[in-house]
Amino acid sequence: MKKRIFLLFILLSVFLFGCDAGVEIVGMEIYTYPDKLIYVAGEDTELDLTGGEVYFLVRQGDRGNRYSMYYHFITVTHDIDFSVPGTYVVTLTRHRGSAQFEIEVVSPESAP
Repeated sequence: MKKRIFLLFILLSVFLFGCDAGVEIVGMEIYTYPDKLIYVAGEDTELDLTGGEVYFLVRQGDRGNRYSMYYHFITVTHDIDFSVPGTYVVTLTRHRGSAQFEIEVVSPESAP
C-alpha cells in the first residue's frame, strides 16, 4: 500500500510541477554581434564568434538570460568559403529558436 501511495505521489508531482510550457524556447534574438564581421580571403580561415551574445525568447514572451554565441547548446551553421570574397549568412539555432547575421569575406586588396 505504501508503494502505491508513493507512486501516486510521484506521478501527481510530475503532473503538477513537471514541465512548464511557459519557459519553452520559441525564438532567439541577437544581443550583440561578434567583434569580427569582416574577414580577409586567404588569410582568415575560421569563424570567430567572440563578443557575440544572444537572448532566448520563451513562450511566455520574456527574454531569458544572455548567452555567448559559443554556448554549447547553440548550433552554428554556415557555408562560408574563406577563400572567396562575398557575403555569407551565419545561422545560430537552439530548439525552435534561430537567429542569423551576415559576415563579409573581402579580398586582401580591399581589406580595412
